[in-house]
This record gives sequence, structure tokens and C-alpha cells, in this order.
Amino acid sequence: MQFRQIEDEFEDAGSPKRQDVRDGVVQESMIRDFYKDKTWLLDVDEKVADLKRQTEWQPLPAHGYNGFKYFLLSKKLPKPDARRFLRQELERLKLGTAGFYKEAEKYGLEPDDNSLDRFRLADGKLKPSDEQFKALYESAKNFGITDLEFSWGKTLTAQLEKLLRD
Repeated sequence: MQFRQIEDEFEDAGSPKRQDVRDGVVQESMIRDFYKDKTWLLDVDEKVADLKRQTEWQPLPAHGYNGFKYFLLSKKLPKPDARRFLRQELERLKLGTAGFYKEAEKYGLEPDDNSLDRFRLADGKLKPSDEQFKALYESAKNFGITDLEFSWGKTLTAQLEKLLRD
């Protein structure tokens, strides 16, 4: 499933309303004209390049828009296919999370869904270094999930369970 930006409207007090993207097209000439005397605000080339990237088709990640991908698929696929896909996703996230938590134990961490990063330091253990945290999060792919899916796991599984209620 993919998405792209087709509209980008901006309105602020003291500034005229403007559309930086219309019908999926970056309004580069308007943007450059608007910022010609305000180069201290931002790098115009960077803004235009960023908007152009956003108007290109890109994968919709599972965690994007709080699991919107799952909601959309549940409405557009035939019900049996949608339920099968959602159950597979739920199982993938559960198994991946369990494997990732097991890997985290090697770093002295234990599960804590109330924590922002979903971990807490186990009693008597030293806090892992930044390099160890980086290695841990890079290992998420070994468990069939991404680090962002792990981070959003509680929200994603709740969304999937809600969609699968009978």
C-alpha cells in the first residue's frame, strides 16, 4: 500500500494563505517567490526537495497514522481476506516483539509497556551504552519487525485487535 501528498495548504496569522502543493505538484515558483526575501527562515532548496519527495509514491508503513493501513485494508478487502491478513500481522507483531524482548534481555533490559521505549533496566544491571542500544534496535529486523513497529507495537496490536473483534 502506498501514499503520496497531493495538497499542502499553509495559513498563519499575518501571512496570506498559500498552497505549497496543489494536485500533487509542488508550486516551486510560488514558494521561491514567497521566500525570496526570507532566506534566513529556511533553506528554500531543502524545502522544495522535501515537498517533492512527499509528492512521490511511497510505502505506507504499518505505524503511519496510527495503523490507518490496517483500517483501510479491513474496509477494502473481502472480509475473509482482510481478517486473515490482520491476524497474520497481529501474529507477526506479537512474535517479533517477543523475540525482540528476548534479545533485549542480553542487554539487561526487561519489558515495560508503560515506558516510552517499552523497556526498563532490570534490577542490578548496568545501562546499555548508546552503541549497544543502536545494535539492539538494528536487530529488530531479525525478528520480522522494524524498530518503529516495535516502538508502536502497543498501538498497532490494539488497532489490529479492535478491527478483529467479532
